[in-house]
Amino acid sequence: MRRAFRIALKLTKWLAIAGVSIYLLLVLVNLPDEALTAEERALAEPNRPAVPDSQNIYVALLGFYAPPGIDSMAYGAKRLAQHNEAAAKDPWRHDRVAKLRAGQPIGEDKDTLKWIDGGRKLPSRFEGPILPNALGQAQDVTYLLEANVELIARYRTLQSLPQFSNTAVPDILSPVLLLGAPADARSVLLAQCAIDALSGRSKRALEFLTADISLWRRVLAGSGTLIDEMRAITYLAGDFRLVSDLISSREFDAFAHRATLASLTTPLTKPELGFGQMFANEFQENARLLSSIDDEEMREAHDSWLSRAGAFLFYFPFFKLNATLNRSAHAMTNYQRLAGLAPSDYLLAKADVKKESEAMADFGLTWLYNPIGKGLVGVAAIQYEGYVDRLPDLDAYIHLVRAQLEVRLASVPSEKVPQFLEKADAESWNPYTNRPFQWSPTAHSLMFDAVSQPWRKWGTTAVLPLQ
Repeated sequence: MRRAFRIALKLTKWLAIAGVSIYLLLVLVNLPDEALTAEERALAEPNRPAVPDSQNIYVALLGFYAPPGIDSMAYGAKRLAQHNEAAAKDPWRHDRVAKLRAGQPIGEDKDTLKWIDGGRKLPSRFEGPILPNALGQAQDVTYLLEANVELIARYRTLQSLPQFSNTAVPDILSPVLLLGAPADARSVLLAQCAIDALSGRSKRALEFLTADISLWRRVLAGSGTLIDEMRAITYLAGDFRLVSDLISSREFDAFAHRATLASLTTPLTKPELGFGQMFANEFQENARLLSSIDDEEMREAHDSWLSRAGAFLFYFPFFKLNATLNRSAHAMTNYQRLAGLAPSDYLLAKADVKKESEAMADFGLTWLYNPIGKGLVGVAAIQYEGYVDRLPDLDAYIHLVRAQLEVRLASVPSEKVPQFLEKADAESWNPYTNRPFQWSPTAHSLMFDAVSQPWRKWGTTAVLPLQ
């Protein structure tokens, strides 16, 4: 028994020695940090267009819920200045995190203008066709318009502004980036647009759609973050869904408005498909957050001695800031390769981008160095794919609606639609395949296969009225 105990003791001793030796070896391997790469320096350089506050859509979004009677543009500019000033004073956001934990508002007025719904909720723009339900919502729409006059006016101001540039200091945790999405006002105005189209006010309906599509295309072409781009894509999806409903409706005179409809269904331009600056902005946000991890004050922020000891022994020795920033920059540069590509080219390039992003997340021997940083970047890198896929899907949907319009205007019989589309121009073809869209004679609809999950839910078909 004693002999077994001595053997176990010796085994434990040698295992402990081996464990400590391996730990010290890993610490030694992780002592040096990398020099910052050219990729990192290029992305870290602020490159956001300087747009006057009075002309910037982003500033108007920040001020959208300004208190009643307050100039929303001035309020948005004030919130932006407060955010940027606070970010300069507190570069690693310790003070803001403390305030958030304490439930204190940051850069936000308690008396902001609230949306009044009176218990009346409009359905999502993606819960079936918009037009068939429009007239039944007329009373609710009228109530919501009258109850929210100031917010409706602010949304119309948004539509008149010429440029978009997110000029806030990058900060993932900052509430300034999360406020100001005018979803309620836009939803009501889109419902009113549908009502107008069915009530003899087609010109007014198309004027709204023209202004709204132009607004969110300017956001796409501007300099924004992931949140900004995704918001624009979602809103444009709703707008083009209504355009498609109008084209498919016999109650709407598509022939009388063919020029406007053709203008609305112009495919996305290269700047609108060019989300390269978005990934530079994302890198700057990530870099700010990653840099805070290695900050001295952050090292002291752990609540207990046990937490501090664990972080000191197993976290900070294996997190190398420069190496992590370099890896994050490489991940963002990798995604930038997809910017500005037409959907057909996007699919080809995406395979390589996806392979490299997945490789960054695969655990291997290289993870002996900077394992914490590699883990943080690897997990984040693979998440972007589902977001960037939405943009070429939007372009494909616009092409689809354009094809729908061409078939409708030509009054093509169902059996001749495939032949008609074969002779159509590229703006009416599926940009993923550079071939005509799929045609279903039974459903009397055109369709394409979406790449992103949201578009599969939103719908990728365009119905034509029976001839």
